[in-house]
Amino acid sequence: MLKLARIQNYSGHNFLRLVLRRGLYVLYLAVVVAILLEVCLRIYNPLNPRIKNEKIILPVSKTYELTMDGLPSVDRKAIHTKNSLGFRGEEPPKDWSKHLTVLTVGGSTTECFFLGDGTDWPARMSQRIHSQVPDLWVNNAGLNGHSTFGHQVLLDDYLIKLHPNVILFLIGINDVGKDKMDGFDNTMLKNTYVDLGDAWWKNLGRTIAQNSEVVGLIRLVSRGITTQKLNFHDNIYRAVHPSDTLAIAPTDMQKELAQVKPFLPAYRERVMKLVSTCRQKGIEPILITQPLLVGFGNDPVSHTDLAKFRVNERENGELFWKRLESYNDVTRALAADQHVHLIDLARKMPKSSEYFYDDMHFTEAGAGKVSEIVSEDLGPYFHAKYYVSQTTR
Repeated sequence: MLKLARIQNYSGHNFLRLVLRRGLYVLYLAVVVAILLEVCLRIYNPLNPRIKNEKIILPVSKTYELTMDGLPSVDRKAIHTKNSLGFRGEEPPKDWSKHLTVLTVGGSTTECFFLGDGTDWPARMSQRIHSQVPDLWVNNAGLNGHSTFGHQVLLDDYLIKLHPNVILFLIGINDVGKDKMDGFDNTMLKNTYVDLGDAWWKNLGRTIAQNSEVVGLIRLVSRGITTQKLNFHDNIYRAVHPSDTLAIAPTDMQKELAQVKPFLPAYRERVMKLVSTCRQKGIEPILITQPLLVGFGNDPVSHTDLAKFRVNERENGELFWKRLESYNDVTRALAADQHVHLIDLARKMPKSSEYFYDDMHFTEAGAGKVSEIVSEDLGPYFHAKYYVSQTTR
């Protein structure tokens, strides 16, 4: 009996060793295959629709089917399409040199991610001024969350190679309090750590997914090669309400605003670099200041005091607006000093929740209003500078 028990015990150990050995072998093969596949996909990936230059990664030929519950003033079902350049809008014309080519660069207020195709303000601007400039081509190169740090990378790695005639920069909001590239700026960059302020394991997962061709391919296949369905709920929307207020003492307001000043010289340098890069490459830069719903006055829709409205636990509408205006003032001053065409959208855009679904993002009506303001400026400007001057040569 003792001998039989020893034999059974020996057999059990052998079985465990065999399972462990085979498990390690399978793991080894999986790692080797993953590494080889990663290398091959980095050389050539026929499925993953991303443009990869030195740093920037752009989705190309991508369609998003958006379902938005609880977000007012936008279509509940919307289609958001990226073309072969990774931007919103028509494909580039074959006779590129015969068109007035314009790109719009900015963050989420330029991309208008939750607005369907043709309802984002760059698309509607193009429609408005097309009669004045028949050969106009406009693409929306806005990227959610990008600041001037990300704009410069996009410009250096990709846009200057396209060599459009004009680039419009709607800037400011994502630069407030920022002194380095991080967060959303890194979500379109390879070989960077993506930190969106979540738990470390979530940030690590985003970083791996962003930089791995294998993971990207798996996600692509699981979601559908060309179409990605995204569902959003009312947590992305926060309506202004007369009772939701925050009082800030004048002395505290001044202390908070004083903390902004050290960031402004570096912001000016970044904007100046955008302007200089464009001009060195024969591209005309045009600057647009960033508007907000909050800041002053009363919302004509909800009758909310937009200065006292509580933006967050430490900031009301007045403070948020004055912080942003510090950056807008830098943009205005630089435009004047460097003779850059400026559209002061921050001062021209009406403060009404008809036009904003939160404190900064545009509803469909808001995108229409932005396109109206921008078109009234650029229509005559483009017609005189580019169309008339070319046709009279």
